[in-house]
Amino acid sequence: MAHALTLARWKAALDASGCPVCRLAQEAGRDFLIGVLREGKAHAEVYERVRDVGGFCEGHSRVLRRLGAQGLGDRRSVARLYGWLLDDL
Repeated sequence: MAHALTLARWKAALDASGCPVCRLAQEAGRDFLIGVLREGKAHAEVYERVRDVGGFCEGHSRVLRRLGAQGLGDRRSVARLYGWLLDDL
C-alpha cells in the first residue's frame, strides 16, 4: 500500500512543472507541519520540544500562515505554540 502511494506521489510530481524532488520535499514539509500542529496539541511534550529549539524557521512559519485555518483545522494550535515561544523571550 505505501509503495503504491509513493509511486502515485512521484507520478503526480513528475507531471507537474519544476523539480519533482523539490515538490515532494515541500509537500512532505507541509504535511509534517500539519501533523505536528494537529497531533501536537494533544501532546504537550511535542510543543515543548519545538519551543526548546526556538520554534520554526521563517520559511516554515510562512508555510503555516499560508495554510491558514482550513489547512490546520484551526489557528489555536499555532497560537498556543507561539504563545509558549513568546513566554520564553
